[in-house]
Amino acid sequence: MNQHGSGAPLDARSVLLSNSDVDVGIMTPDQDDQAFLANNDGDDLYYLHEGSAELQSPFGTLQAHPGDYLWVPRSLPHRFKLQGPALWLHLEVKHGLRLPAQ
Repeated sequence: MNQHGSGAPLDARSVLLSNSDVDVGIMTPDQDDQAFLANNDGDDLYYLHEGSAELQSPFGTLQAHPGDYLWVPRSLPHRFKLQGPALWLHLEVKHGLRLPAQ
């Protein structure tokens, strides 16, 4: 992790809370991912508080803006192309993200 919490999304993560199920943190990326990455440890959930981005994966490209949530399943290759500096909430859910029964 970058000492200042900036850089590409992977390097801009600062974990605030962690347990055996989930890591919760903030991200302040200001550079694009240079390569596709895949998290084999858990599902990733991003909430974009500030800044817009393009999420690229084998499924296609998705535009995301402030107020959007992005779910990236475990092991899905992806990368972010930023549209300016950002402030995001990040959750790494180690045992899979599931929607609650309704």
